[in-house]
Amino acid sequence: MKHKLLPLLAGAIALIITTPSIAQAQLGQSPTGQIQKQRKFAGVELTETQKTQLNEIHRNARSQIEKVLTSEQRRQLESGRETSNKGRTAFADMNLSQTQKARIQSIMRSAKTRTDAILTPEQREQVQRNMEQRRQERQN
Repeated sequence: MKHKLLPLLAGAIALIITTPSIAQAQLGQSPTGQIQKQRKFAGVELTETQKTQLNEIHRNARSQIEKVLTSEQRRQLESGRETSNKGRTAFADMNLSQTQKARIQSIMRSAKTRTDAILTPEQREQVQRNMEQRRQERQN
């Protein structure tokens, strides 16, 4: 269970750090920190409605996760944003309580469920392939 929780929480922290605009990512605009989402949605043709919905899901999840964090953890997170710190490093440095981890996990599951609901089966498959490729790249 602990090992399954780490990637999810690391993803949550990465979401907070980057909070990319999917519309910008698809338009080729690449501010620092949006690389991760660009890879996740690479090859996925999104409608304008989907882009808007995905951005709202991400903003909502980010807002909810930030409410779970203490002021010191939020400062650490902001510092991570400024230094383009990776989500995993930021996550490890935060010393999240078990309660915080559980709440963030719940928020991320909800965001994933909502994201999956607006994607077509083909889009979900492409996102899954992209995520698997990222996992393999990290293992190498």
